[in-house]
Amino acid sequence: MALCRIMCMDFMDSTGQYDDQGTKLYGRYDLDEGFFYAVGMQKEGFNKEPFYGFNLKKFERWCLRKLKSEGNGVA
Repeated sequence: MALCRIMCMDFMDSTGQYDDQGTKLYGRYDLDEGFFYAVGMQKEGFNKEPFYGFNLKKFERWCLRKLKSEGNGVA
């Protein structure tokens, strides 16, 4: 599984989910994948994402908050 790079940039640097024209750059699928990725990596014993280096627990919570704010729960 590959994480959406744009979503990771938004998490790390608050770049935003939408471009200047209001087009969504990533969506529910990416957030679901991010959530399950973070949970799975933590079960494997990781605390930090190996490539980007961010905290997986914070990323898990961020994905879940974004899903809930869009009116969607985790699939």
